[in-house]
Amino acid sequence: MIKKVLIIVPAYNEAEVIGQTLESLEGAQYDVLVVDDGSTDATSNVAGQFDVSVISHVRNMGQGAAIRTGFAYALSHKYDAVVTFDADGQHAVENIEMLIDWLEEKVVDICLGTRFGSTVSAIPWKRKALLQCARWVDFAFSGILLSDSHNGLRAIRTEALKNMVLLSDRMEHASEIIWEVKRLHLKYHEVPVMIYYRRFAHKKGQSLANALRIFFSLMVLKKKRFQFFKNGNGN
Repeated sequence: MIKKVLIIVPAYNEAEVIGQTLESLEGAQYDVLVVDDGSTDATSNVAGQFDVSVISHVRNMGQGAAIRTGFAYALSHKYDAVVTFDADGQHAVENIEMLIDWLEEKVVDICLGTRFGSTVSAIPWKRKALLQCARWVDFAFSGILLSDSHNGLRAIRTEALKNMVLLSDRMEHASEIIWEVKRLHLKYHEVPVMIYYRRFAHKKGQSLANALRIFFSLMVLKKKRFQFFKNGNGN
């Protein structure tokens, strides 16, 4: 039974919007952990004004590293499940309960939010095209074809986290989680969720150049993981 849930909010220079995000999470009645990934603005100070836990990286390490910090915290504090939730206001707090219900009632290990098949707030066509390309790239690497492989809203049982091997520090972590779902034969499900594309989110959106960088980074990561397991590491 899932009784203890941690909402993990990775944040980097989100002082402009993280207050609104944390305010929306207050009504969810779950513990919240903000992982400030070496922000140079007032992100930690704003987060500290709310009833949340805050961990600050000394330097910027990447979203993947921030997510790993959150996972380690959840494991050490014996949470039953975690939910990753973007700091920039794109995610809707109303969707959290639905993700947790899937873990609980349908007995899946990981529930992934998808912005396709749901009501989406003004998704930019360029972003939509990149996301469609990304799902096929992830399929080529993992053998799992999702409708939305790079949605940051997901719920995971901590029992599944115990065996996950995540080596990526940056945005490639989203793909690496899917690779681990495949490797560990985890039960997964996608649930349509609301995504809000607001001004701040648009400003920080992925470009084609970033998408290409991530693609080549995935190739490097795949090689790194191969060497890792070849050396007898992991499970």
